[in-house]
Amino acid sequence: MDQKIEIKEYPPQPVLSMRGQIQLAELAGFFGDAFSKLLPYLAGLSESPVAPLFAVYHGAPTEQGVDVEVCVPTGALLAGSGEIKASELPGGDFASTIHAGPYERISSVYEDIMKWMAENGYRPSGPSREVYIVGAGQANPADYITEVLFPIAKT
Repeated sequence: MDQKIEIKEYPPQPVLSMRGQIQLAELAGFFGDAFSKLLPYLAGLSESPVAPLFAVYHGAPTEQGVDVEVCVPTGALLAGSGEIKASELPGGDFASTIHAGPYERISSVYEDIMKWMAENGYRPSGPSREVYIVGAGQANPADYITEVLFPIAKT
């Protein structure tokens, strides 16, 4: 296991989001489309993101694609509109690690976290998240920094 994994506590997080069942090959386009709608909508409310943008993965990828929710963190629960939904994601304890580099290499990070949970008496208690600390449009893919989070509970 190459990843340093630690437990972090996060508070509940209000978000504006867009969710879809997306083919892996179309994921980047979905993210671009979602952020191009979410960020102007948020600006129209005279608000700004309060933390890095992130995604929630509601299950593992399958032949039908992946169920992904693209999220913009907000300082309070705001009103959604149409395909833009407002919600509060639960807080709690999360297994956390940092992935440095392109997204194409992130699957091994998930394997490391799952192995760490099994070895340390934890199980996932909800969907995983990827927090884009430095992401697409901000740097060369080799310089991306992504925090991978799994909510956890003792087994």
